[in-house]
Amino acid sequence: MILMNCVQFLVWKQKNEKYLEDARLAVEQGVERARVNIDWLARHRRHVVDRLRDFSS
Repeated sequence: MILMNCVQFLVWKQKNEKYLEDARLAVEQGVERARVNIDWLARHRRHVVDRLRDFSS
């Protein structure tokens, strides 16, 4: 779901670049932040889930 939303956003961004000229840096920073968060989650998901299960038992 997250990856699909990210792909959809990137497609939207590409189609609307001419309207985003003033906000280009902010949009690119947002995309980069999302990519970093997705990568972190992909690498650490199992550990986070395991820890949450430990705390809930």
